[in-house]
Formats: sequence, structure tokens, C-alpha cells
Amino acid sequence: MATLERLGMGPDSVLRDHLLPRRHEEVLAGTTHVFAAGELDVADLVSCDIHGHHLEAGVPSSAEQPATIGYNGANIVGVTMTVERHQDGSVEADCHTES
Repeated sequence: MATLERLGMGPDSVLRDHLLPRRHEEVLAGTTHVFAAGELDVADLVSCDIHGHHLEAGVPSSAEQPATIGYNGANIVGVTMTVERHQDGSVEADCHTES
């Protein structure tokens, strides 16, 4: 292990060199945004700031499994963000309050 680290091949540097940067897109509170096919890849991050909550979710790999995150509870305004991949490769992100 010491030899590998001296050669610049330590576990941290090797792993970092093989990871792709994760793209990050924001959706405005109370809106729905559709990203064209190819704009976002699987696991890219979509976020939304709404009613004091920061919601974020990765783009799902399958059109059948949307990613949903939110906050609910007594005496608060419920908020939800859903990120869904469509069959054509586009990605729809919806950030809204619960009604």
C-alpha cells in the first residue's frame, strides 16, 4: 500500500479519478420543469428550496420508479418534490406544496 501511495495510486486518488462529476439542476418552488433527453443522467441531482426546506433527489434510472421526497407534519405546510424519468429520456421535476 505504501508503494502505491508513493506512485500516486492511493485509494482516494484512484477512486476520485474514476468518478464522474454529478450535475446539479434546480427547480423553482411551485413549478414543474421538464429537462430534455440527455440534459440529465442517472443519479444527477435535482433540488428545490420551498417553504424553508431544501429538497433534493437523484434522477432515477427507470421510468417506472420516480424519486419522491418531502416533508409533512402537524402545523407545517407539506412540501413534495418528484423527479421522474420518461420513456423518451426526458426528466420531469415537480416541486410543490401539499394541498
